[in-house]
Amino acid sequence: MRRIAHDAAPVAPRRLLPLPPLPPLPPPLLLLLLLVAAGGARGQDTAPIATPHPLRAILTERLRTQQVLAAQRVVDARRALVHAQALAYVDTDGDGSGEFPTLAAMLGLAPWRGSPDDAAAGIMGWGRAVARGDGVVEADGYLFRVVLPNARGEPAATRGDVDADRAEKSALVLAWPVRQGISGRWTFGAHPAGIPLATKSAAYSGIGAPPDGDAFLVPRERADRAGDLSEPLPAAGEGRDGNAWRPLGEIIERLRQDEPDLAAPPGLADATGLRALVRDGWAAVLADRGRHADADASPRAPAVRMATAREIAAAIAAELRGPMERTGQWERQSAAFEMIGAATPAKYVAQDNVILVCPETFVIACHIVGIPPERMRDAFRFLIAHECAHALDFQSHPLTDALAACGDESAIAAWSAVVEGHAQQVARRIARAAGRSRAFEDLALLTSGTAGADVDASIPAVARAALAGFAFPYGDGERFMDAVLAARGTAGVAAVLDHPPTRPMAIEAPRVFLARTPRAAGVPWDTIIAPMAAFEPPSAAVRRAPMLRRTLREMLRAAPQIDADALLAALIDAESRVAVAPDGRAQAASTILLFGDAAAARAYVAASRALQQAQDAAYEANPLVAPDVAYAPPDDIDDIDAGYHARKVLRSSGGDVHGFALSVAAGRWVVEAAVTHLGKPEPGTELRVQRAVERALAVIHAR
Repeated sequence: MRRIAHDAAPVAPRRLLPLPPLPPLPPPLLLLLLLVAAGGARGQDTAPIATPHPLRAILTERLRTQQVLAAQRVVDARRALVHAQALAYVDTDGDGSGEFPTLAAMLGLAPWRGSPDDAAAGIMGWGRAVARGDGVVEADGYLFRVVLPNARGEPAATRGDVDADRAEKSALVLAWPVRQGISGRWTFGAHPAGIPLATKSAAYSGIGAPPDGDAFLVPRERADRAGDLSEPLPAAGEGRDGNAWRPLGEIIERLRQDEPDLAAPPGLADATGLRALVRDGWAAVLADRGRHADADASPRAPAVRMATAREIAAAIAAELRGPMERTGQWERQSAAFEMIGAATPAKYVAQDNVILVCPETFVIACHIVGIPPERMRDAFRFLIAHECAHALDFQSHPLTDALAACGDESAIAAWSAVVEGHAQQVARRIARAAGRSRAFEDLALLTSGTAGADVDASIPAVARAALAGFAFPYGDGERFMDAVLAARGTAGVAAVLDHPPTRPMAIEAPRVFLARTPRAAGVPWDTIIAPMAAFEPPSAAVRRAPMLRRTLREMLRAAPQIDADALLAALIDAESRVAVAPDGRAQAASTILLFGDAAAARAYVAASRALQQAQDAAYEANPLVAPDVAYAPPDDIDDIDAGYHARKVLRSSGGDVHGFALSVAAGRWVVEAAVTHLGKPEPGTELRVQRAVERALAVIHAR
């Protein structure tokens, strides 16, 4: 599901750059967070939806995938525990006998017990795993925990309660859903010396309702040592929590056939009063227009029509097809529009001046992210105000022509941020004027997951990382339009709607955009990137991708020692491209970044190098990686004082994979390049990449 609307190159065996090219952002991605976030029900007693809906297929597939992935991760964590204990990564009592570590330490999200706070270096990699406190780690819709014993042989409440001698002999792994029935339905457990087990219990859901640390152990009345964590169920049976636990291997197929619990809370399942809501929304937008833009004197109120999710998807595709065909994205992304439409409850169609509405999508979406029925109608009112703002903007400004003129994904992303960001701004202003700010926060939760902290807490951290790109038009777009309004008033907003910026960096850095900084203007990206073609496969499809600060910040979080905010504050502009050969056997990526000063550029290279070294260390120590992995830095390209850094990785696992990455800082510029070859490594790759980067730098210096 995470590949919806993406055009990124096939994933390499490992990430060679901290800055891979990012996917384009089609504008109408309302509610796409449902495709990647782990939302869930709040326990309402409701009847199931009878009418089939495309969103069901998306959520069902996501649940199945997350359950199987969680089960595999429990097995992986069990193996890693044995490895870490045998090699004594933790030995707090200094007796030479290793103790079992926490899961966060094995993932590099926390220091090893007994180590200084800055000594965090994991032995496993789970991609977007996030520490949630109290030893809990979240990843792709599931919460995970390694349970260690205290002095009484019971689950320790904190790291400080762990008994060193008992932790040398026992540890448990637990995994349960972030949102029961939506992100998963099964709970998993494993003991290093036992068989991985699973149970299906509706009681386990999120941080607030975890299983007990000893849930799948032999019941106390039958245990030889009632207070000991070393007695897992032998194969199957009733655990200490009273649930039936079964061997994981027996239920794998059931995990793949499971379905989420979707229910339809009352409130908006029918369309009663919908046209009145549109009239109210249009009236509110017109009343607000003097405060948000110089609008057309006589705009026409939009019509409203009930639509299916597929009809909304078709409208989205019709709007984007032209520019996407010109940018070469249509063939790769057209199949995704039905799924996008399945998560989109309303869409304004400028050509017909009509708002298409699918209330059922809205109801399901609200239920998934936990908006209670009594708040749905208010949130829906401001969704309609959002769509009415589109109607006013498209009639008053040449937004259709601006979209048609978009020449690449970056321009589409920036156009999208202006259009969606302004509609959010208008809806928020109307909500505040009406004293209904909470309703707008609910709408923001659905559209971007980036509302205030009280709302944002209900969206898992792992989802926030995945949504960095998808939330860009709504969250970053709204902040950009707020900055324009504050600096230039309604005339400035109208000017931006008349001539939207064509670079995502303008959206992410409104200060630079508003200041019209000369050094960021007129950068000849095509000329500068042209030399990079020297290492791209001749027949490869080369495409641009926007650089997004929020995504970069999430990626840089993996290295806590890096001051991501300081580095990104100095980033003025960026351009990324990716090349993929038709046979899929070669892939290349290039990125050029423009910083405010030379010191920031060199600091970025140093940070990039530190992040790469941390990743290398984690891979080298990972017992789950095939033993035939070899690492070697390329000769003569690791001179950080000269602004260079590079890493080369060779791996063989059913076929050779060769990867090479290079970064160079020169003045205020950083040039990054990476090549991954699936198959036998091509001779001279490093030299060709290095020369291509040097030619790009020569073009830069010649400006």
